[in-house]
Amino acid sequence: MRIIIDGLDPSDEKRIGFTSMPSYTASFSSSLVSGTARFVPASDTPMLCVGEVFDVEVSQEMISEFEVLQSSAILESVAMRPQANGFMVHGVVSSIEPISEPPGQQCIVVVAGEAHFLLSRTEIGDIDLLVGDAVRFIAHDVALWDEAI
Repeated sequence: MRIIIDGLDPSDEKRIGFTSMPSYTASFSSSLVSGTARFVPASDTPMLCVGEVFDVEVSQEMISEFEVLQSSAILESVAMRPQANGFMVHGVVSSIEPISEPPGQQCIVVVAGEAHFLLSRTEIGDIDLLVGDAVRFIAHDVALWDEAI
């Protein structure tokens, strides 16, 4: 997803991810959504990111309220909207792939506009999904990772 960093708080550094990268609370805008999320820049000087355009990968700490929608409902509402506790995501399942660890698990990719969300079978439970299904969920603790990392 392509974003512009509208503002960033360098005093709010938090290390996230397996590599413990520094992230900052940032306000951003894109063609899909505007809001606030953690931004993980490739740069060592985060304040230089303000006003710049970045291609980012989206991640979330957890999801809630996952549901499958009627296909016609998604055609008008593929989106990502800010909410008090995260982002409401309306998207389409683009792939369902098995993963090796833990055994028997799957990685579900949901596309909402330019944003791609990776979900696990553990997160969505026993809901049967097919590629092309329209879904809705709330993504909590969203992080935007600079693709230059």
